[in-house]
Amino acid sequence: MTMSGDFGVIAQSIDGGVTWSSNNFSLTVAPMEDIKEVPNTNTVVAVGVERTIGSRQVLRSTDLGNSWTTIDVPLDTNLMAVSFVNSQVGYACGTNSQVVKTTDAGLTWGAV
Repeated sequence: MTMSGDFGVIAQSIDGGVTWSSNNFSLTVAPMEDIKEVPNTNTVVAVGVERTIGSRQVLRSTDLGNSWTTIDVPLDTNLMAVSFVNSQVGYACGTNSQVVKTTDAGLTWGAV
């Protein structure tokens, strides 16, 4: 189980939420609004507010949240929610009616 919050903090529980551990790092100073595990993979994607215009709206992990990388989405939007259709295709929606799509499990994103 993984959750996200302000200042890019990601917390993880391996006992159903009884206890939590945090990465204690800040890849972004912006709040992360939603987080999802990509189906049938070890990938987790968190989306949130831009750090600066068009940067760091996505945090992505390929090891179930143990380590993270930042992904820039080339749009001026704060991403508010993310959902995956399968192990590759996902969508995120943001402010100003923006919708972005990934076809590589969250590695790259483009406008729909």
